[in-house]
Amino acid sequence: RDQEARGSLRSRPRRRKLTGTKRARKPTAAPPGAAVFVSLHSGRRLLSACVLRTIAPRNVELFCGSCAKMSASKPGRPLLCMHTTGWFFIWGGVRGMRYDKPWLSLEEQADLLAQRSLEGDRAVVIEHLRDVGYYRLSGYWHVFKNEDDSFRPGTTFDRVWGLYVFDRQLRLTTLDAIERVEVFMRSRLAYYLADKTGVFGYLERPALPRLSQEEYLSFLKRCMDCYGRSREPFADHFRKVYGDECGMPPYWVMVNLMEMGLLLRLYKGASCDIRGEIASEVGVTATVLDSWLVALNTVRNICAHHSRLWNRPFGTRPMIPRAKNDARWHEPYKVESDRIFGVLTILSCLLEVIAPDTSWRRRLFAQLEGRTEMDMLSMGFRPGWQECPFWKPWMQDVAWAADRQATIQ
Repeated sequence: RDQEARGSLRSRPRRRKLTGTKRARKPTAAPPGAAVFVSLHSGRRLLSACVLRTIAPRNVELFCGSCAKMSASKPGRPLLCMHTTGWFFIWGGVRGMRYDKPWLSLEEQADLLAQRSLEGDRAVVIEHLRDVGYYRLSGYWHVFKNEDDSFRPGTTFDRVWGLYVFDRQLRLTTLDAIERVEVFMRSRLAYYLADKTGVFGYLERPALPRLSQEEYLSFLKRCMDCYGRSREPFADHFRKVYGDECGMPPYWVMVNLMEMGLLLRLYKGASCDIRGEIASEVGVTATVLDSWLVALNTVRNICAHHSRLWNRPFGTRPMIPRAKNDARWHEPYKVESDRIFGVLTILSCLLEVIAPDTSWRRRLFAQLEGRTEMDMLSMGFRPGWQECPFWKPWMQDVAWAADRQATIQ
């Protein structure tokens, strides 16, 4: 940090007129390329900023975080209605790219796609642009584009739309399996924790020894919020019948009110014995199951927000059991967890225990039928995946998969 720049922001004696009144301070603009710390105060509609000169940035980035202790100038004029307590850091500059894309009507959007060599019936294109939107569909035709934004020869809108429909069906199928795992975890956590720590055990910190004091208080507050705002019939019934004596419900009620993220915190905070018992039921270690649940929560959020899933790379990958613990993950086919194939394989593994009679895999295979080799690779289905022990027992009735495997061999 430039000491000179910092010194220029220190409070200086204000000049006064001879009459003794204060001279109005002229607002000073931030210099080009400045880092701005802004603290947000909930409910006050004010900004406090401290500008520090930095080395010529080129982009504008926004970093969010919890409250930070820092010195700030006096509050400026109200700019936005702030509903969040915390701070954000703006790295600003005047050299960023200017956004100059104009608004286009549906007809103009269709014409633009045609100019870029996307083939298709104009009326059909306009209809789907109206229903879904140009920006959402752009995530599906992006894989067919050249560097100059033109489409590769032979690319049709029907192909793009088919990929969009497939992705929507894949999200629903994936969410169906995750729902089964989530309900299983709610059931097993309530069962073991109520047995070991008492039916209201989560109201005492010793019941969740793996959480720090701060983490436990945050967990308890979120539990109270979930219960307080719930309008589920069973929650209303408990409040009406037992509310005079019990401020919070027992485990088996509370786990069914928790968000998935809060349920993960409950699992992480449980004792090692309880974590181990639940993990052993599905044949993995507690650490691996923890990693799987985090990944499934991420995918669950992707599906719930209707985001693109089929070719999405995962930054935080779920753990794959070591070969010495479970060789099925490595031989005869090594499972990678960087794409949706890894998550689907994890779900197939869990459903062997949680729902052994499910038709989930058969429905998934029906959706995969007709996908091109490039589509399959983009999802992480690499050559030989049909030999994976978590898929092979269910492949005998899937003719297209057997034919494709024979072609590869």
